[in-house]
Amino acid sequence: MFWIISAILIVIALAFILPALFRRENTQDGTREQNIAIAKEQMAELERRFEQNDIDQEIYQSSRNELELSLFSDLKESGNESSGISKNGSSKIIDSWLVLLLIPLIAIPVYLNLGNLDFTKHLDPKVVAQKAVKARMPLKPDGTPDIEKITNRLKAEMESNPTDPKGWYMLGRSYMLLQRFPEAAASFDKSLSLRPDRAETMLSLADALSMENTGQLEGRPRELVKNALMLEPQNTTALWLSGMAASQAGEYPEAISQWQKVLLFLKDKPNEKAAVSNLIDEAKSRLTPDQIAKQTSKTSQAADKIIEITNITEIKVSISLSDSLKDQASPDDYVFIYAKAMSGPPMPLAAVRKQVKNLPLELTLNDDMAMMPGLKLSSFKSFAVGARISKTGQPVPQNGDLFNEKIDVKSGESVSLEINEIYKK
Repeated sequence: MFWIISAILIVIALAFILPALFRRENTQDGTREQNIAIAKEQMAELERRFEQNDIDQEIYQSSRNELELSLFSDLKESGNESSGISKNGSSKIIDSWLVLLLIPLIAIPVYLNLGNLDFTKHLDPKVVAQKAVKARMPLKPDGTPDIEKITNRLKAEMESNPTDPKGWYMLGRSYMLLQRFPEAAASFDKSLSLRPDRAETMLSLADALSMENTGQLEGRPRELVKNALMLEPQNTTALWLSGMAASQAGEYPEAISQWQKVLLFLKDKPNEKAAVSNLIDEAKSRLTPDQIAKQTSKTSQAADKIIEITNITEIKVSISLSDSLKDQASPDDYVFIYAKAMSGPPMPLAAVRKQVKNLPLELTLNDDMAMMPGLKLSSFKSFAVGARISKTGQPVPQNGDLFNEKIDVKSGESVSLEINEIYKK
């Protein structure tokens, strides 16, 4: 298929070049100017289609080379005539055959040497992209990624782009793999200074600082963990580190309380659950008589808090598209599935973006899909649950969007949404 497309493009290029060689001499100037203008228009159109991802890199480059060759041929002919060189009929025929032979003889070897032959053979962009990533990734002799080289590459990139918080975070993760904890802490610190609201970065920095200090969390690491918990109270990593910090400080009741919260999120992870249970048992064995008395008096309060944390709101949603509206939706149109509070802020509390080609589908809306840290499903009791196909790809509803919505949905309920209405403001 690829070579057929290439052949068609070569024929198109020849269609621009050959007619100019057979024009009468008294019309050659105007014709060449017209061909030049057409070639420039074709070049602009080619650039536009490439920028809009209508064509891939290989077809773009091949077409561009052929158009440039066509434009160069016309300019060269024009220059020869301005110098008083006039070609007769036989010369034009010879030139025509030369052009006919040279375009494929030049274009094909150039592509075979410089082009992406895997794409030519397989025509699978995903496979080619994966191979390209592997080709760029430095590997050790045993075929595993060379983390040292990857880290050095990331470091060079961050020196040229020091305002990228995600880049600094990735560099910190690379240093952690190499157990270069001071460099990891410095990278996480820079990332946090650029994005101070990310609990994940706070916890990674706390981990790096503690590892730099033989595992001790006292001081800044513990403060970072507390700040992360304020942003994400149900973050299991933050709860676990908080328990570790409390245990290191001899605050065993606090450690037990935090680790008990962690257990609630490890129902399907028996190995991790067993490890945390061992930590709780060890902490209980270290309780003083006074701490045991205080722990007993707080048992009911702690249980209430644990129940509150485990009260994670979930809404199961089934989405389908009505047969009457299928011809009005493209497979690549985006579908926004959301849940909003019946009485509260207008923005969605949880949202997911899919595509029409994924329909019908089933999913579960929960606190992990919150749009803002402080606004979650578990903070409200009743919801409006909807699904909307956006013709513009924007999350804000527009006239002509296809949708359906059900109101007064309670936590734990299952909702079936058939998209069968057209949105109008």
